[in-house]
Amino acid sequence: MKKLRIHVLLPGLTTKAGGGTKIMYEYANRLAECGHEVHVYHSVAKPFRPMKSPVWFKWALSFLRNKFSKSWFKFHASVKLHVVPDITDDYLPNADVVFSTWWELAYRVATLSPEKGKKFNLIQSLEVWTGFEQEVYDSFKLPITHLVIANYLKEAVYAHSGIMPIILNNAIDTQIFHITRPIASRVAPKIIMLYSELALKGSATALNVFRKLKQRLTDLEIILFSTFSKPANLEDWIDFHRNPANLPELYNEASVFFSPSLIEGWALPPAEAMACGCAVVCTNIGGHADYAMDGKTALMVSPADEKMMEERLFEVLSNPELKNTLAKNGNDFISTHFNWDASVTQLEKLFLEN
Repeated sequence: MKKLRIHVLLPGLTTKAGGGTKIMYEYANRLAECGHEVHVYHSVAKPFRPMKSPVWFKWALSFLRNKFSKSWFKFHASVKLHVVPDITDDYLPNADVVFSTWWELAYRVATLSPEKGKKFNLIQSLEVWTGFEQEVYDSFKLPITHLVIANYLKEAVYAHSGIMPIILNNAIDTQIFHITRPIASRVAPKIIMLYSELALKGSATALNVFRKLKQRLTDLEIILFSTFSKPANLEDWIDFHRNPANLPELYNEASVFFSPSLIEGWALPPAEAMACGCAVVCTNIGGHADYAMDGKTALMVSPADEKMMEERLFEVLSNPELKNTLAKNGNDFISTHFNWDASVTQLEKLFLEN
């Protein structure tokens, strides 16, 4: 099999674990494990946003941040990380494949010469909340092979471009995320949730719901994990973990995972929690829909509907049979539908065929 030179392209460097970045890093690692030469390029410039600081300053700062990106993700030894001022022919050597994510980078990728490689872009969210709605929709028409991680994204891309993108399923590493504590033994009313300061994640709403629920279930316990600092005035029955190294263990402590997000691309934490045996309660949004089916693998709630959230959480916490059934169904569904080997094999095949 031909070994490819693959350039994975990302907007900027992050010092915090982020779902979209984590997925691209995971593909970089696994393609390297297949024997391909993989380089990850982080672009300083963002095409549609004026720079508040000179590019050279941002570039220098990114070099300092480079070490932090390695602190939250373990890269394959052969993967090479780079920081470049921009994604242009001047800063990218020739390759067989360029593989990007984020709508702004898609515009840059479209301008690269053919020698830089066959062009692929992974759409991980309907990013219209960035304030560039028409530009996002127009990016779907660019002369790039578009891949999407969820069915609602497939429908959106086709609706706005007339082009049918390719579904590339996200995956969960079940070597890391798996059941270590039997589902039926989790009898305490304990909920785990990703906490975020981003309004779109709905954490403030969830905290209101938890406080109301505590009045009905006095032994309720909450586990929060986050890349953000611990919020002020958090009650002692809410256990907070910043950047936990033992996340699978925390999932296995809980009986229920709650995701109150208003918007998601393809939410990783609920799927990870399913793989670890949690029953999931989540909002009925596109970013949950590929694995959360109401009454089968999860209980669904309307975004920002505190009353409905409280009732459905109470329902699953007070009904052990329902909790166990949802947890088992969710675990079975994740383990049989979202496999890293299958996704990497599909991506590698696409690259080689082109």
